[in-house]
Amino acid sequence: MAQFLDPNQMMFTSFEPKLRNRFTLEMDGIPTFLVKKCGRPKATTGTVTMNHMNVDWKTAGKTKWEPVDVEIYDSIAPSGMQIIMEQMRLHHESVTGRDNYADVYKKDATFSVIGPPGDIIEQWTLKGAWITNFDGGEFDFSTEDEAATISFTMEYDYSVMDF
Repeated sequence: MAQFLDPNQMMFTSFEPKLRNRFTLEMDGIPTFLVKKCGRPKATTGTVTMNHMNVDWKTAGKTKWEPVDVEIYDSIAPSGMQIIMEQMRLHHESVTGRDNYADVYKKDATFSVIGPPGDIIEQWTLKGAWITNFDGGEFDFSTEDEAATISFTMEYDYSVMDF
């Protein structure tokens, strides 16, 4: 039996792509306007193989949520480096060597994708997020128009796509 193409598949259909420069990251203590770059949540699901006679059966194993890399501007006021150090001190105080409880340093972070008129068109909640490491960047006399940035890695327990 012959199949016919749907005219809607052949004709132009308008669409609006999500742009990489329309996003926000909201994390307790870090002002949204300082965020320069942020990765979307990503996960990897393992595979469990069960042997039966001469056949392998496979099923989904544990899902691991991968760390997210973030880059922020190091502004003078508020100081980006001071903000990151305050976040790091929530789980480890370098002067005393004291660590803290998870309910003190784990926070929820919200990653949102913004549409052309400024509405939120996609939103992720990263549950139990905290900063695991940071890189204060470098300064260089040979650059003249480059803003200082700080990079850090954010771990989290799991992520929920709200919409």
